[in-house]
Amino acid sequence: MPEASEPPPSRTLLAAAAGGFGGAVLGVIAATTMMGGDDNSQATSNAAHERPAVEMVATAEDADD
Repeated sequence: MPEASEPPPSRTLLAAAAGGFGGAVLGVIAATTMMGGDDNSQATSNAAHERPAVEMVATAEDADD
């Protein structure tokens, strides 16, 4: 039987479970934040914003003018 100053065992177990769950959630959030989205994110970002080159080709119709 617990002493008068100790909380009941069910509360201790519940507090331990809540603390473990909270720690696991915070650990996953921290790991995800540190991981980053992509190892090559700068190159991918630059490639997505490049504009394609436009080539001008003379045709026979343009040469007659």
